[in-house]
Amino acid sequence: MTSLLGQLTSELPWTIGGAIAAAIAAAAAATPLVQSYRRRRKLKTPCKAWFAIPSSGQRILDYVVQDSNEHYVEELTLSSLSEFEIEILYRPTIDFTTSVIYFGCGKQDYNDLEAKPVIKFLCNFFVQRGNKEESAESHPDANSTDRHKYYHIRRQKNLARGETYPVGFRIQTREVGEYDFHMCFVSEEVGELTNKLLIRVEDPAVGKMRCIYPGHTRCLVQARLQLPNGLEKPEPQTGRL
Repeated sequence: MTSLLGQLTSELPWTIGGAIAAAIAAAAAATPLVQSYRRRRKLKTPCKAWFAIPSSGQRILDYVVQDSNEHYVEELTLSSLSEFEIEILYRPTIDFTTSVIYFGCGKQDYNDLEAKPVIKFLCNFFVQRGNKEESAESHPDANSTDRHKYYHIRRQKNLARGETYPVGFRIQTREVGEYDFHMCFVSEEVGELTNKLLIRVEDPAVGKMRCIYPGHTRCLVQARLQLPNGLEKPEPQTGRL
């Protein structure tokens, strides 16, 4: 009995050590799977985005009242039956490579195809000389519009976490209404934005848009009221409450 107890006691450290080693090996084998799962989950919502309102010294817009400051909004107010040049800034929360970026208004279905705003072509607002526009007609290898009126950019792009990237386009509004704006990124997953963007079409466009630019506390951006024959009604300057 004593000899058996001694044998078990002598083997116990080896048994515990083997169990610990097996657990470490299992954890090491599982680590890549856990990392892959976490990465793919992050790629479901890889970017945050907002509509950019440049200062009046950068570029003049015909749908908002501008001032000397740049503003960011998540809800954009536009007049109906008009065309506007819009700029979106998006910022990745993870490093990844996308092969296709596509975006548009409303759901990807056939319910509001004749009502929702549609994107006509891309605009590069940083180009001073050269081709500032790109469309499905001018660059069919990289640009297209699908049956749901979503615009596709088929171009591989490496996106770095924390960097800010612009995309500009010309949009045509039609019927009055509120339309969710969706932006998707195709990589290992098909990801959407972490936040919600909205385009509100009014007639007339008189709404105010809440600015989310860092430090702009209680800041509102005023839509520019457009009247027939090119006349414009004066509006109060953009400012804080």
